[in-house]
Amino acid sequence: MRKIVLRILTLLLAAVLCTGLMACGSNEDIPQGMQLAVCRGATFRLFIPTTWTPNTNSGVSSGFFSLTELSMVSVTESPTTPEMTPETWWNQCEAAYQKYPGYKVVSSDESFVGDVKAYAVLFDLNYSGKACRFLTVIAVREQKVYTILFSFTAEKYDSFASDRDKILSNFRFGEPYESGKTKQLPTHVTLPAGMQLASFDEGAYRLFVPQAWVLNTKDGQTSAYVSETDRTNVNMGAYMPEQEKMSIAEFWELAKADYAEKLSGFTVLEEQIYDSAKDENWEILLGGRIADRFVFSAEVDGVTYRYCQYVCAYASMFYILTYTSTADLYDTHLGELEQIRAQVQIGY
Repeated sequence: MRKIVLRILTLLLAAVLCTGLMACGSNEDIPQGMQLAVCRGATFRLFIPTTWTPNTNSGVSSGFFSLTELSMVSVTESPTTPEMTPETWWNQCEAAYQKYPGYKVVSSDESFVGDVKAYAVLFDLNYSGKACRFLTVIAVREQKVYTILFSFTAEKYDSFASDRDKILSNFRFGEPYESGKTKQLPTHVTLPAGMQLASFDEGAYRLFVPQAWVLNTKDGQTSAYVSETDRTNVNMGAYMPEQEKMSIAEFWELAKADYAEKLSGFTVLEEQIYDSAKDENWEILLGGRIADRFVFSAEVDGVTYRYCQYVCAYASMFYILTYTSTADLYDTHLGELEQIRAQVQIGY
């Protein structure tokens, strides 16, 4: 489903307004044998079995049992209109799945998520060369659409019936989730001169920004912007690719295709991609690790924005630093961007 690309696309659009993805934590009344896998700000609680692994670094509440067998669950919420129904939402989303080989709906029926009416669809498709089976359960509540999506290889689908039932039966709606998590620097780490910490203490990376920049504290996002009058900003996230051994170059090819489809006026301006056979003295690093650099532009609401992304791979994750500015201000803060990039810490 190119979920990693869609998540980053969401991050890009969010950066335009300096609002967006949530940081995550754990501080809830947790059912026995379950663990929380939910991001800050979410108006639901996703609990997964303790035999699974939470994955919330991407800004999407999710968890997995096995990435190689595509055994995963995720939950997203989106604002909608009062007239929206779960069936209508599915009809709008189905086209994205129809593009995949082997797609077919196995069954669809009315369902419930808690006491909220829902619509459940079981469907098959081929993904990454594997026959897969998906179950999506869609609910509409207080002008928000909640989409619960399970994915498994077709041969493993039935063996996870008990886990699926536990996840669905323990799913609940609630107030925006707050973990109590703070931006806090460990005592053994020295704050770079003139910088402040913009990331949360539970992440596997640290992002520092100039002291004069404004931290985004409203939604738990790992981001900061220049000022109230200049929304040039940076944000950072960690993403787990769904395809095994995906290279950054392969990710970028997927990303370009989706950006071109979904971003008006998408234009690639620069591509700096590491080649181990040629680049012995590669100087582009992120967190001390070899990174690729991509610069592109796109239009949002009639305004041209320019983006610069640094992407590195570490411990089966992609770490992505994104700089966003209007085209006319892009060059103004490139010096500060270099300071920010140089101070990123990953896998400490």
